[in-house]
Amino acid sequence: GVRWTPELRDTFGKTKRGSIGAAMPGVGIRAVDPETGAEVPAGAPGLLEARVPEIGPDWIRTTDLVTIDSDGFVFHQARNDGAIVRGGFKVLPETIAKVLRAHPSVADAAIVGLPDARLGEVPAAAIEHRPGTPRPTDAELEEQVRRHLTAPHVPVRFLVVDTFPRTPGSLKASLKDIRQMFEVPA
Repeated sequence: GVRWTPELRDTFGKTKRGSIGAAMPGVGIRAVDPETGAEVPAGAPGLLEARVPEIGPDWIRTTDLVTIDSDGFVFHQARNDGAIVRGGFKVLPETIAKVLRAHPSVADAAIVGLPDARLGEVPAAAIEHRPGTPRPTDAELEEQVRRHLTAPHVPVRFLVVDTFPRTPGSLKASLKDIRQMFEVPA
């Protein structure tokens, strides 16, 4: 629920240019920090969450990065689905990670986008090696991706490590720290 009604358009049409509208009656909306989940102040960018009574009592998080002004009008900034846009192709990191995790020597996989002068961004894969299995080679990992996905999904670099840096709370792979591992000259 977010929309423009004729009444809203009459009142705010000229002053809220670029807005996608305001919450429908009964619908709660808020913008939250993607990392902490804490609500951000009016005008600050965050992920849009909505609470729709017909669906249930919980806040539902979207992948839309928005700002919500003090009047409750929503301004869409970007998608925050983590997509890597490689030469115009949208590549979802989780799609690549899932394919890599299917390899017997891979305990976990995390994909980050690296800047590329020609293509914009390219995927790079950090691999957590499964103990007691042969260490996978770049060629094997590349073959694993090529077998299941199209060429734009193939990471330009593979980095096989024993354990990932993880976030303290959720123990999810820390993409910020993994990205830094690729920035160190190999």
